[in-house]
Amino acid sequence: MTELSTVQAVAVALAGKKLDKAKKDLAPGTHKVRVAVEVEATINKGEDYTQAFPATLKPWRAVAFLLDMIAKGEATGPVAVADVTRAMLTPGETEARAKAVEAQAKAAALILAGSTERECAGKVTVPSLTISLVEATEAVPA
Repeated sequence: MTELSTVQAVAVALAGKKLDKAKKDLAPGTHKVRVAVEVEATINKGEDYTQAFPATLKPWRAVAFLLDMIAKGEATGPVAVADVTRAMLTPGETEARAKAVEAQAKAAALILAGSTERECAGKVTVPSLTISLVEATEAVPA
């Protein structure tokens, strides 16, 4: 048997993904099948790249922690939780404060969540994929 090249293996894998939806219609049991198919595809692969992903910090947990610290007087300038909530709901207040501390918040998020940059493989797109049956034999399920 001839071994598939990398691009051929990718085409067959993509064909399998396309047909994956059919498995919900398969009857329970053991099926012995031999299938020969022809796969014709156009596959585009982009260059590898580095991407910054959003920080994995859980923002609502951080907000809850901050509000709890403020309520307990553990944060600088203790304020009641109701006052913080009211300030956050005041039109323009949240946006103004967010802009004022944006750089500090991003730096803190990087410290808490670690680097957000990851190496990524180039994206693969398949503008066309055709699967044709060449030959098939199927035994009755046991």
